[in-house]
Amino acid sequence: MKKRTLALLLAAMLLMSLLAGCSSKPAATEAPAPAEEAPAEEAAQPPAETIVWKLACSSNADTANGIGCQRFADLVKERTNGRYEITVYPGATLASAADSVNDILTGTLELSLVNASILVGNVPSLGVLDLPMLIKDYEQADKLFIDNLDYWSNMMEEEGGFMAMSIFETGWRDISNSVRDIRSAEDCKGLRIRVMQNNTYIEAWQMLGADPVPMDWSEAYVAMQQGAIDAQDNPAALNVSNNIPEIHKYFSPINYIYSCIPLIMNVDAWNSLSEEDQAIFQECANEAAVYQRELCRQYEEEAYDNMEAQGVNIIKDVDRDSFQEVLAPLVDKYKDVYGEEIEFINSVE
Repeated sequence: MKKRTLALLLAAMLLMSLLAGCSSKPAATEAPAPAEEAPAEEAAQPPAETIVWKLACSSNADTANGIGCQRFADLVKERTNGRYEITVYPGATLASAADSVNDILTGTLELSLVNASILVGNVPSLGVLDLPMLIKDYEQADKLFIDNLDYWSNMMEEEGGFMAMSIFETGWRDISNSVRDIRSAEDCKGLRIRVMQNNTYIEAWQMLGADPVPMDWSEAYVAMQQGAIDAQDNPAALNVSNNIPEIHKYFSPINYIYSCIPLIMNVDAWNSLSEEDQAIFQECANEAAVYQRELCRQYEEEAYDNMEAQGVNIIKDVDRDSFQEVLAPLVDKYKDVYGEEIEFINSVE
């Protein structure tokens, strides 16, 4: 991201100056002169007008995503002393995730939280994140998307025309089903699984011997409840919030795809900020991303407890290597498309 390094340096310098100012005592002064003798230019100035920006969020306000967005907004208002105020619109009340991308590009919206899979239409290189078994664990994910944010933001600006202020997480895509325990790739054979309309996901489950069925999520629950669909592949917290434990009593944390959700920003809006405010915005976005991740992982642990309380058998000895072995050829197939991106991901450990 352009100017991000300078913005971070300015943020550090600003903090040091504020600390220095707080540690020094004010010098003694004489009694103030009568008001009529004060120079006109020293008269108190009216406060600057507050600039209000909008942030679209398709997740509900009480989710990790919604809370993370509000955290960012609160930090910006506090650290700009109210000069900037960000109004968060959760639950897709302002625009759908897909529509919000167009609004960002046309400049009618300043900020939006959009799943990386949706952004692929504008940023083709993000399709690498839909490949299975590339990201191994949370430690690698944090290094990729927190420590190396510039890599992804530059990609989005060059290909999509917008930038990433930070990258939140949705979590690991796992598998729940109503048929049997899944401990290895072999156990997936014959399962009829609901997937998103995504060619990579479809290919992955076909390679695992399952029968993937692209289906809108609004239709999936009834299909699973009626037995037309055996399985689905959402993160643990989404399982609980969508009442999946009522119909699926088997859950396997195969962690086959790490889902993330960038907080994107209109480039002109960013460029309209002073260098000092850019530093503040970036600092706030970074802190909100860390906070959101901590919350997301807390919700994941709570979801495991919730599922077990509802009688779900959570398979804790999944043979992830068996999935890696079966799905590795799919990653190899896309090296001609995502070779540079795959190499970068594998270089971060």
